Amino acid sequence: MGLDQVLHMKEGTGETSYANNSIVQCRAEELVEGGCMVLTLPGRRSQDPTNKESIGYLYDLLLTAINDMVLKGVIEAEQLDTFNIPNYLPSPSELKQVVLKEGSFIINRMEVCSVSIVHGNACHLDELSSSSSLPEPLFAVDALEVAKGSRAALEPLMVNHFGQAIVDEAFRLFPKLLLDSVSGEEKPEFASVTLYLTRKA
Repeated sequence: MGLDQVLHMKEGTGETSYANNSIVQCRAEELVEGGCMVLTLPGRRSQDPTNKESIGYLYDLLLTAINDMVLKGVIEAEQLDTFNIPNYLPSPSELKQVVLKEGSFIINRMEVCSVSIVHGNACHLDELSSSSSLPEPLFAVDALEVAKGSRAALEPLMVNHFGQAIVDEAFRLFPKLLLDSVSGEEKPEFASVTLYLTRKA
């Protein structure tokens, strides 16, 4: 499949269909007939793909950090405008359609649960910046760990588009923005979709 071809979540045909390029199809090739698999993926509860309940919330914070650098003149606005995170978080009904269309599995059970980045461990604000004047959040979130996880996933894409220096600065700002965003009553939660599947005979 050429780089100019696009995978479509809702449709697509043949090689470019999402079902033929999904993790479900890859696992179907590996699993024996009658074998079972539990698959957990980030997703969303809503049918609306722009709903902020998903991990897109973290991407928005990262883009805010990059936008701060645009406002400071560190990077050009065009660089931010042309940056795209090629990520799609499916709803349960969309995942069900993919599994049924791919055809190799029986869905025994599907559940959606909420995953929170908020937990009981203390924040280490001094690690963020020695001169930090951030407000103490009302509940704890390990912003550094969330930033590290996000960076591990996105750094290659960002370095290719912005360069290493910009990425370092973006992930220096990101934890502070995350802590600010979880102050108050809002507790960011992300949907996680779990499927229990059996490989058809």
